[in-house]
Amino acid sequence: MNANQIVNMIIRTVMRKAINGGINAGMKKFSGPRTAQPAPTPQPQPAQSAAPQAPPAPPPTELTPERAKIERKLAAKRAARAAEAAARNNGS
Repeated sequence: MNANQIVNMIIRTVMRKAINGGINAGMKKFSGPRTAQPAPTPQPQPAQSAAPQAPPAPPPTELTPERAKIERKLAAKRAARAAEAAARNNGS
């Protein structure tokens, strides 16, 4: 064996062990017991300022023609998505 063959043999051995170790670690991580995600920590509430805040504006009682058109388009999209989902569920 010449030096090139010996170096290649050593590199192949090291790479094989590294790759198999990574694959084994990944499989253990993937197939290991599932752990629950920790509950989020509650964020502290900001202190209320001394000045009173204005109440939120009431929702508009009448739809403008532009807003009514937008609402109709959104309703049509929602209906189409619901129909697609129903078709997928019935087709399976």
